[in-house]
Amino acid sequence: MHGHHLKWALPSPSRKPCLLARWPAYVGFAEVYPSALWGINPVPFFRFGIFRPQIRKLYNSENVNVVCNMVEKSSQAVVSCGGVVIYRNKVLVLYKNQHGRHVGWVLPKGSLEPTETLKQAALREVQEESGVAARIVKYLGNTQYSFRSTRSVVEDGEFLSKTVHWYLMSTTSFNCTPQAEEFFADAGFYKRHEAEHLLKFHDEKQIMRKAFAEYDKKLTKRKENAQ
Repeated sequence: MHGHHLKWALPSPSRKPCLLARWPAYVGFAEVYPSALWGINPVPFFRFGIFRPQIRKLYNSENVNVVCNMVEKSSQAVVSCGGVVIYRNKVLVLYKNQHGRHVGWVLPKGSLEPTETLKQAALREVQEESGVAARIVKYLGNTQYSFRSTRSVVEDGEFLSKTVHWYLMSTTSFNCTPQAEEFFADAGFYKRHEAEHLLKFHDEKQIMRKAFAEYDKKLTKRKENAQ
């Protein structure tokens, strides 16, 4: 599920690689959009493993088209669902530590099962990973990222492009129990500024902010109706 951010950057080319590459303003993050010329929604790549030195070598030779073709052939789409659970102005976050890998605080989320709806998957994942029985308040939108799979091995490595559908959720208590089987070591409800500091991934911070904006709207409306 992880690998949202890339902690290395490629050197600047002597010629711009057309529309196939986009270079962010900040250092240490590289994204390439291999499907830009085919009218498909682009997803970032350049992640971890044996694929990285091949990309560097090809990039240095400015053969960006070859890079794009390699990633196009080895990428697959994955759909996940998650919940931003807010109770009494605090949000549920989980701490994961998979034997020193994928370490950090995250929002509960997981893969969509074949027979599930997005809502069902989101509620199930929250329940399984945190023990929290939540209810859906509103759909928040989706986030997208890509990563290299560690569960399958192909010649050049397999890249998965993931779309996570997020829901604002509510619950009735602060009770939660992290799922040890999925390497969650801690779970709790934290104030928004605390969660902002704890959360590992930028896209999850963004979706949390959106959730609190919706939460604040509903809280304000409830107060107005009570007057």
